[in-house]
Amino acid sequence: MKVILLENVSNLGEAGDVVDVKSGYCRNYLVPRGMAEVLSTKALAEVEELKKVAIRRAERELAKAREIAGKLEGHTVKIAGKTGARGARLYGSVTTQAIATAIASFTGSETDKRKISLPEPVKMLGLHKYVYKIHPEVTIEGQLEVVKQENQ
Repeated sequence: MKVILLENVSNLGEAGDVVDVKSGYCRNYLVPRGMAEVLSTKALAEVEELKKVAIRRAERELAKAREIAGKLEGHTVKIAGKTGARGARLYGSVTTQAIATAIASFTGSETDKRKISLPEPVKMLGLHKYVYKIHPEVTIEGQLEVVKQENQ
């Protein structure tokens, strides 16, 4: 039986693919869970429209990611941290959440902390590197400056 997948199904295919499956698998598993629909001209037209919408959305997301990367290129993110009385060592460490908040306030767009990675924990004042994977195709390596908080 030929079906159109509405979702990605492991070991079978991706959304929008037309696949041939056994009728029991289709009737008892795929269709009741909304993962597939029996092949028809109406269903095929709907899936084609969904693919076009998905392509346009992906292009918009990529363009926005490139715009954010352009804003951050050459920009140093500054974060103030509490330090001890004698040195440049921070009381805690700078987290990816703090970096995400600083990036979001600079770019004006939502930033996910899980897309930011640090090669090593930031526990000292000074310049550090971070990697921000904005989009699967757009990754930037930025610079982070940790400065002493003025009113401790």
